[in-house]
Amino acid sequence: MVKWIVDSFIFEDAKIPENAFKNAGIEFFKFDYIPFLTDKIEVPYSTTEPIVVYSSINAVNHLRSFYGCYYRELSYDCNVYMALLEVPPTAFLNHDHLYCTFGSLCDDYNFYYDMFGMDELFFRPNKGRKEFTGYVISRDMMRSELSAIEYMYNMEKDSMILVSTPKAILEETRFIIGNREILGASRYRVGGELHEDDKVDQACINFVNDILKKSYWVPDDLFVIDIAVTEDGPKIVELNAFSCAGWYAGINQQDMIEKVSKIVERNFNNNGE
Repeated sequence: MVKWIVDSFIFEDAKIPENAFKNAGIEFFKFDYIPFLTDKIEVPYSTTEPIVVYSSINAVNHLRSFYGCYYRELSYDCNVYMALLEVPPTAFLNHDHLYCTFGSLCDDYNFYYDMFGMDELFFRPNKGRKEFTGYVISRDMMRSELSAIEYMYNMEKDSMILVSTPKAILEETRFIIGNREILGASRYRVGGELHEDDKVDQACINFVNDILKKSYWVPDDLFVIDIAVTEDGPKIVELNAFSCAGWYAGINQQDMIEKVSKIVERNFNNNGE
């Protein structure tokens, strides 16, 4: 029987939906991961069992030995999934991008503004395990923003950064994918404001289904894909690992727990474990 390991801090207000697990008939082990203080997580389950890991990104590396830990770290680097996912380049929101090191930005950020011919640009880490959240920075604020990023996130000079032009986004939706099927979806931002519900644009659903049908490569059996609605149609914002990606309020938690548990149990049995 599938069980779950859950980090309370991945849920809103650190409240695990215990009733959802209970109603689904799924046993789970709860822990509270405290960065820099938690050295080891003592789990009462065996790594030979089908165990689903759902944790904050800070804790996931402690749990990678479990079968249901869906976190292939390198697969979620921008340069990896943007190269391997079999879609047209323009399917990505930030298709007009380049990569540089954080050090080169600090040395001469004007070079990149001049190259794009703009006074505002979008910056985000290349790593899926993002050191900081991507956002638009104006030229006149760049020096202070770089200092803040370096201080707050201890950025290495050789860390790769994706640079792109700013985009107008109407709304954003998160899709949970399991064995090439949409398991659930939730809008999480509308008009630039946080807004969580299940009113998902049908064009986005069709867009994601088309990706799953045509791309031989996907990062894992379970993963997350974020889609933006733009004036030019749906675009891929990013891919994320299932085991450390929030679900948002538009996704029915019990339904997701049941669907994921069935997939993990079936895959576990099919793999001859």
